Amino acid sequence: NQKKYRRLKRYWKLLLKDSTTLEPLKRHYHRLFKRPISQTEIVDELLSYNEELRTAYHFCQLLRYYFV
Repeated sequence: NQKKYRRLKRYWKLLLKDSTTLEPLKRHYHRLFKRPISQTEIVDELLSYNEELRTAYHFCQLLRYYFV
């Protein structure tokens, strides 16, 4: 799907950030989502595209929590 590809290509860096540093309340308009959306909502949306991506993201967040 072209829409999912564009969103992943533009916002992949949010998946690398520590989940505790994402902005959950500040909403800005993002043209690829066509609505105001926060960083945590963007990450949730990206993770909903693929279960394997979601599992890997949560695993990396656990590693970051325990070792950093």
